[in-house]
Amino acid sequence: MKTSYFKDQTALFLHTDPRSEYTGFLCERLGPLFRSARSFDYAEHAMKSGVPSTVRRVKELSAAADVIFVFKYPTDFYLPPEFFADVEAKSKVIFWHGDDEIYFENCHRYYAQTASAMVTNDYSAVFAYRKLGIPAVFFHEARDEATFRPPEGVCRDIDVSFVGNCLKGGRRRYLDLLAARGVAVQAFGRGTANGYLDQKQMANIFSRSRISLNFTRIDEPDWISAGDPLHSRIRQSKGRPVEIVMGGALCLSERAPFLGEMFDIGGEIDIFDDERELAAKVDKYLADERLRGEMALAAHRRALKHYTASESIPDVLCELEKIFAAAPARLPSLPPVFLSAGFKSREINGLTFTALALLSKGRFAAALSTAPSLFRRGLCAFAAGVWGGVTRSLKLVASRIGSAK
Repeated sequence: MKTSYFKDQTALFLHTDPRSEYTGFLCERLGPLFRSARSFDYAEHAMKSGVPSTVRRVKELSAAADVIFVFKYPTDFYLPPEFFADVEAKSKVIFWHGDDEIYFENCHRYYAQTASAMVTNDYSAVFAYRKLGIPAVFFHEARDEATFRPPEGVCRDIDVSFVGNCLKGGRRRYLDLLAARGVAVQAFGRGTANGYLDQKQMANIFSRSRISLNFTRIDEPDWISAGDPLHSRIRQSKGRPVEIVMGGALCLSERAPFLGEMFDIGGEIDIFDDERELAAKVDKYLADERLRGEMALAAHRRALKHYTASESIPDVLCELEKIFAAAPARLPSLPPVFLSAGFKSREINGLTFTALALLSKGRFAAALSTAPSLFRRGLCAFAAGVWGGVTRSLKLVASRIGSAK
């Protein structure tokens, strides 16, 4: 075992969706590295019993935990930042965040004030957290080697593949361009004729592909990040390149910051900036089997060395161990917890939406118990947040009525 620091400690995993492949996989792999571990879906509890009941229940569970990992979805506000500040005085609180590229400014950094440490898959966010005096570890992503290992003797009969959501980020335009040039490109996922693939099916596609594409433009801003036009410039790469190269295909990715921290650009994977460059590089690598194979093999070896779950997750714990061994090397989390006016209104927006959702499900006692939380940030936040939450709820109802017609 790479680290012995945590093996005698108890862990609590707080999450919002046990069906999430990402969160479920991390909890499953982290659990055996502790003496004992327990998972709790606090979002599900909140949507059954209300926010105050959830706060009490998490406090009870936290009392028995040495380390608490929080896998928080950015649009949930069931547990306020001050709650974690109180818990952090007794247990180590580690937020494990995805999507810091999108949500660091508007949400994650406020919760981070109350953390013992942060884990993020955004390389730049590591330094942003440290700038605030908050220890942070970069998580390169982790995948199950057995799932993505290509079968022996597999035939690479797909020239170019893409697996993902074709309805966002101009992806369909890129794929149509390749098809118009006569490239045999096969797409899978939302917005495609082939439809959704599970992990095993996805791994099979990568193992059959000569080249597989990765796109990095993000979705249109949601209600958390709405109003910030700079979000259209963000490029984000998650775990898809790791999955592609584990399957033995050459990864050709839209440019994103810090991809070069994971792979050697031009030596293991390659990148493109626009349609013309994508078309040129597809032609280049389809025509040069030797170069394509050498790069794919080099990337495959790197992924097996650094990005399997058995390697990268213990590596994160090792880095956390170093942080805790050096403590106290951070700013105190309490008091105070600093919250912007924008964060406060977004928090009340989220809680308003929760209260209305409880009402719609007939859980009146839970909704009534949640209502006082709407006033905890003052009159201005109440007015802006309740308006936003009610508006979002009405839009959701309207869209459901429209789709039912």
